[in-house]
Amino acid sequence: MNAFDGDGCIVVWNAECERVTGYSTAEIVGNPLALQMLYPDIEYRTSMLEEANRRLDDDYSSVWKLTAKNGARKIVEWFNVGARLKVPGWFQWSIGIDICEFALKMSFFALRTS
Repeated sequence: MNAFDGDGCIVVWNAECERVTGYSTAEIVGNPLALQMLYPDIEYRTSMLEEANRRLDDDYSSVWKLTAKNGARKIVEWFNVGARLKVPGWFQWSIGIDICEFALKMSFFALRTS
């Protein structure tokens, strides 16, 4: 789970985010460079943020490919629940699920069935 303030700064970064990304709460919360660390490709980051901003008031899920602290690529499906469940001080918040293993299995399955 993560949450952003009105300036786009991460204000909540839970233990599961730490486990998946390798970045501690202290490294991410309040860090204006956090999104650059997680999504170093500026074009990708910009397009994903534009999508998130367009759909801010919708219940939706979106798959994002992030870069962990150790350089590993991770695939996380984020669910925007902030449109439905408002929390004071949180402009937007989402719950994420690491789907790397699922995506790998689906790729393997697709290869085996083709």
